[in-house]
Amino acid sequence: NKTYTTGLYLQDQIKLLNNFFTTVGVRFDNHNRIGQVTTYRIAPAYIIPETGTKLKFTYGTAFHSPSLFDLYDPAFGNLLLRPERNKGWDAGIEQKFDNNKFSFGITYFNNQFEDLFGYDQNSKTINIDKAETYGVEFYSTAEVTSKAKFKFNYTYTKAIELEGPEKDLPLLRRPNIKIDCILYYTFSDKFNTTAELIYLSKRDDKDFSSFVPVRVTLQSYGIVNLSASYTLYSYLDINGRVDNLFNTYYEEIYGYGTAGLSGYLGFKINF
Repeated sequence: NKTYTTGLYLQDQIKLLNNFFTTVGVRFDNHNRIGQVTTYRIAPAYIIPETGTKLKFTYGTAFHSPSLFDLYDPAFGNLLLRPERNKGWDAGIEQKFDNNKFSFGITYFNNQFEDLFGYDQNSKTINIDKAETYGVEFYSTAEVTSKAKFKFNYTYTKAIELEGPEKDLPLLRRPNIKIDCILYYTFSDKFNTTAELIYLSKRDDKDFSSFVPVRVTLQSYGIVNLSASYTLYSYLDINGRVDNLFNTYYEEIYGYGTAGLSGYLGFKINF
């Protein structure tokens, strides 16, 4: 079994009067099972130079074809699957201060899905008739000192099945809240470090091991990751990383374990 897609993508960036920018793109795909699909995206933005303010808006469409596993797996495949289709938009504002040493932005987003991929009571891939995700994203960056920079991201999402067997219930594995905090610190031109905190709130999932799958709750979790790089010679960089510093137990998918405290060491040779 095989599938293939032939695609063509065109994009143009437009600038008017030094204040208005927009990106326009269109994509044409020819899929051997689905047929011909055209999607597009437009992303205008307006900058107010006197205040350092950026107003932005995006609207676009997309589709996602089923994978070979989704279609042909002997146990969980479904030859009747239709491709996911969605349309979405977002609108937001970004603001910079003190020669870009501090900035923040907030964006509202909304996405409408048709035939979203999901699972039935036998873990078989099916189409969810209609679903919606919407919420708010917030970010902030700060140059604390000449050596330290901080970045904060917060996303609040509601993900709901609008039509289907689980109408009005939350979509699986979508947290309402996700937080990402990153601290960058430069000790010297040769030595750089990063510390990151990731937090996800509770999510719905299903216990597919039971005869009739039931909804379960994946608990919230927070993990800390560290990384560092050191330039030993002009041609040799040494990189190290520690994931899940405090050996936190958590699950991204119900019943599937994740790595505890983990360390990695590598190098890069520059020719």
